[in-house]
Amino acid sequence: MPEAIFVRHGHTESTIEGIKGRSDVSLSEEGMKEMLMTGLLLSTQPPLPDRIVASPLIRARQSAQIINSVYKNSLPMEVSEDVNELDVGDWTGKAKALAFQEYEENWQAMHAESFESAQKRIVRELERLAQTGSQKNIVLSHSILMTLLYAMLPKAEGLPEMIPMMNGCGFVVSLEPVFQVTALFPDGILEEMKEMDLV
Repeated sequence: MPEAIFVRHGHTESTIEGIKGRSDVSLSEEGMKEMLMTGLLLSTQPPLPDRIVASPLIRARQSAQIINSVYKNSLPMEVSEDVNELDVGDWTGKAKALAFQEYEENWQAMHAESFESAQKRIVRELERLAQTGSQKNIVLSHSILMTLLYAMLPKAEGLPEMIPMMNGCGFVVSLEPVFQVTALFPDGILEEMKEMDLV
């Protein structure tokens, strides 16, 4: 079954307080190690990926490059604006967290992107990947955008309604016959989240 594995980029060396949004920051040394481990985990799961897609932000592109290095840089790499982080506008670097209702009520005044706009573009990316006919796609993206995608899609039995988007982790989306979250990545992460009372 064709699928897209969404993975959040590694930790960054950002000194920005609060929500990073689209501020362009690099991976930290810890983040680079996380992505190498993520690549090694992905490489143990056949079949070979058809491509890696990354957000245009440096932290996502670096993550994609490190994962591809595990595959000896053999995978085609693409950059897609449709998997870029939610543009939080004037909240960047200011708010540590935002309630859903607060964002919905104030995004225009804060020169931010609406949830609806972000959801439309991420669905557009899923549609594009489905049309390629590829069986396995790795997508390096960001926490808020991945949270919006996870929240809007139907989920396989046993998966929680919401999960924290941790660095180097994510979820698998089937591209046929309908878009659906079929599993979390990596294997066993749901049990760890439960032990930590995160879900």
